[in-house]
Amino acid sequence: MSGHSLENEKADPPNVIRSVVMFVITTCSVYLVYGFQWANGNPLQDVGVAWESAQFAMALMTILLCHELGHYFVAKHHGFELSVPYFLPFPFAFGTLGAVIHLKSLPKSRTALLEMGAAGPIAGFIITVLCILFDAPNTVNNSTLQMVGSYDEYAQQVLELPETTGVWSMVNTWLGYEPPSLETMSVLIMEDPLLMRIGHMGVLSEPLSPFAQLGPIAFAGWVGCLITSINLLPIGQLDGGHIVNALFPSKAKKISKGVLGMVFVYGLLTWKGWMVWATLLWFMKATEPVWVPSQTTLSIRALVVSVLTVCVFILCLMLEPIYSETISIQDIVWILQE
Repeated sequence: MSGHSLENEKADPPNVIRSVVMFVITTCSVYLVYGFQWANGNPLQDVGVAWESAQFAMALMTILLCHELGHYFVAKHHGFELSVPYFLPFPFAFGTLGAVIHLKSLPKSRTALLEMGAAGPIAGFIITVLCILFDAPNTVNNSTLQMVGSYDEYAQQVLELPETTGVWSMVNTWLGYEPPSLETMSVLIMEDPLLMRIGHMGVLSEPLSPFAQLGPIAFAGWVGCLITSINLLPIGQLDGGHIVNALFPSKAKKISKGVLGMVFVYGLLTWKGWMVWATLLWFMKATEPVWVPSQTTLSIRALVVSVLTVCVFILCLMLEPIYSETISIQDIVWILQE
């Protein structure tokens, strides 16, 4: 997530040092989380896992860095002050919550606010496209689910699982998770954004399967799509909120609150991550648009940029980024360990 909040203090050299330190810590966090969680190995001991983790960390942090530098340099071009970006490590999911930039002065025009807000997603999107296209040839486009091990090993694990009852059973049901059985398995599948489907179709000359195994750099591109689409939601101090605020300054506050409520309700019904993001934004008070001089007019270039961001949003959007699908055991291909 990339957010922009207003503060009064001036930037000073130690802020740059702090930003660099946070970048290094976040890179380490992304590296370790990918290795232990997504590569199912130890990136501190296994050379293969270490190399995959390094590729993912470098690709994702490049996407995030270009996103933040896009904001920074365009804001400087328009003559208003903001801090250097502060990257946020996170020990789960993808190892990071993105970054934040503090606005230190108000935008001087609607055009300045719009172009500053759009610069980050567009810059990050360009790197995301390159990551997906570069690593698409390494995608293993499995037509069905493949599992390491044997059915007998799986059946033994199922029989040894404790029965889930009470509150945890209700939570699992609410999350749409079904416990494994001897006949079926509930599998988490990641939705493919339009950008990834188009890119892989062009490279692989066949539709991308829900069970495809992405390389680490392409997977970073998938995360880049997710981050970009979340940032372009027209809510308060998100990038999309800045763009809508510049386009419709008198209606931006109502739009922000309305979209936040819609995202929360949609999250209740589908992917719970949307509900989490909506709640987080509400607690962070990031739903309030920044002040912008409404009497100023938008340039033609700014209007063109706003159309480009809509296209970027459509290409990156995933209505249900992670969903559960029940697979018959008979449809699973078992791969025996050597």
